[in-house]
Amino acid sequence: KDKVLIEAIMDAYFVKQELIDAHSVLLRLAVACGLDEEESALVLRGQDYLLDVSNDKHLAARIGVNQVPFFVFNNKYVLAGNIVRYVGY
Repeated sequence: KDKVLIEAIMDAYFVKQELIDAHSVLLRLAVACGLDEEESALVLRGQDYLLDVSNDKHLAARIGVNQVPFFVFNNKYVLAGNIVRYVGY
């Protein structure tokens, strides 16, 4: 279901121009992708993943994330837009 949800979020943002930082949008997408509504709402309201998000933000700053799309492969290679570079962290 995670791949389906990612695709739905990308479609909502890039095609339908929805605000994907809005909990109501994320909850609607999660339910449409087959996730439990109550559990999804708890995740959105809670702080269970706050440390993970914070760590991801610090890593992104450290390796120079400044645009989207931005992908890191094998903790070594970055694909940022149309530029590939080695980061080796």
